[in-house]
Amino acid sequence: MLRSCLWGLLGALCSSCLLAQNAGMSGTVTDPAKAVVPGAAVIATRVETRTEHSTVTNASGIYQFPEFPPGRYEIQAKARGFQTSIRQDLELHVSDRVTLDLELKVGSATETVNIAGVPDLVNTSDASVGTVVSHDFVANMPLNGRSRRCSAPIRSRSVEDGAA
Repeated sequence: MLRSCLWGLLGALCSSCLLAQNAGMSGTVTDPAKAVVPGAAVIATRVETRTEHSTVTNASGIYQFPEFPPGRYEIQAKARGFQTSIRQDLELHVSDRVTLDLELKVGSATETVNIAGVPDLVNTSDASVGTVVSHDFVANMPLNGRSRRCSAPIRSRSVEDGAA
């Protein structure tokens, strides 16, 4: 009985580690008057692989990308009667939950507004805190007489660069 409980607990822990390998993003698309833009197409393109994820804003102007691999993304928002807005170089890490509001300017759909620079990404949906631990940090971490197996919990939720 105890052994089956331990296996069940181990399975639950492993499955939660696998679920935490992705990032998510949501936000609101508005016009210059801060009115929401329903039906706007929002496309997230992963820069490294050119993989596209797309969605459409709901009646409240809200879009959501609940799960996609960490990496660098370019975000586009388009709607009829508005210029296309592009946000470049958005870096998402494992377990990030980012809120990115986008503003569309009135104009022809053939015009594009490029927004360069990285916004301050603050997680406002919950109180979780996280950081990215680089390979060099783990490799140079003092072990103080412990075995390298002690770092297994750190590696269980890691994602190699470029992997997804």
